[in-house]
Amino acid sequence: MADTVDATQLSNAIGRLSWAKLVQMTRLLCEKNDAVRDFYKERLFVNEQDVPQPSTPRSPDRSPSPSETSDDENEATPPPAPAPKPQTTGPKRSRPRFAICINCKTEFDVMTNAPKSCQYHWGEAEVDEEAFADHDEFTHGPMDTEDNREAYPDKFVYNCCDRTSDEEGCTTDWHRETDDLMNKRFKMMAGGL
Repeated sequence: MADTVDATQLSNAIGRLSWAKLVQMTRLLCEKNDAVRDFYKERLFVNEQDVPQPSTPRSPDRSPSPSETSDDENEATPPPAPAPKPQTTGPKRSRPRFAICINCKTEFDVMTNAPKSCQYHWGEAEVDEEAFADHDEFTHGPMDTEDNREAYPDKFVYNCCDRTSDEEGCTTDWHRETDDLMNKRFKMMAGGL
């Protein structure tokens, strides 16, 4: 049976796997095959000292750099970002190559992170009640729901810049990560490697 499966069929079958099954099978492959384990280690880990480091977060008494400002000069500035991780000295230490940004909530490659990699809104998206003018909460339910935020992003306005949820973020910066977000995902994936 396996001999009659071509590359396209195998690719389609892999695409149909659940996330949990894919992780389980990948871990099993890494346990059983040194070449597969080395393949994943080479692609999922980098030397920590080779990772570009974000600049020091802006303190209240320092003027923002161009990468820390928003498009509109009249807009409020975002709160300071978390402090970057310090450079390590001594023997090379490995770290996961991919992380989740705490600002834009997307996965990013730490090796290509740069001062303008991340674009996000630092404020909160609030309901634009005028945009929901015909909405009756007694008939249709509450306006501020996850379903409405997804279906009607143009009806939610960020308090940091007055842009709607479907518009680009008003702030650009480095992608920022925290150990909590990074570790939650990558410790699960790295288990057994």
